[in-house]
Order: sequence, then C-alpha cells, then structure tokens
Amino acid sequence: MAHQFECDEPDCDFLVRSSSNEEVIQFARAHLRDVHGGRVESSDIDGGIERSDAA
Repeated sequence: MAHQFECDEPDCDFLVRSSSNEEVIQFARAHLRDVHGGRVESSDIDGGIERSDAA
C-alpha cells in the first residue's frame, strides 16, 4: 500500500509518496520545517496522509 502527503500551502507543489508511512511523515516534517518554517506534530501530518493500493 502506498502512502502520500501533498503540501496544502498556497503555491507549493511538494508531494512525497512511499510504501512507508513513517518515511512520508519524516519527509513531510522536514519539508514543512525547512520550506515553510513551521513545526508540526507527526499526528497532524498523519491526518493528511492519503493511502492507496498503487505504489
């Protein structure tokens, strides 16, 4: 099962997709911190992760 996270900030095209939920959270947290200057809890990111059958 694939997991993906797409940044919902205006004018941001960041998208991460992986078979590992933990990897998606790791990359999303780094993106939000480095690009948008924000800190976010893993549980908040987990709510924005989409799951699909395609990898």
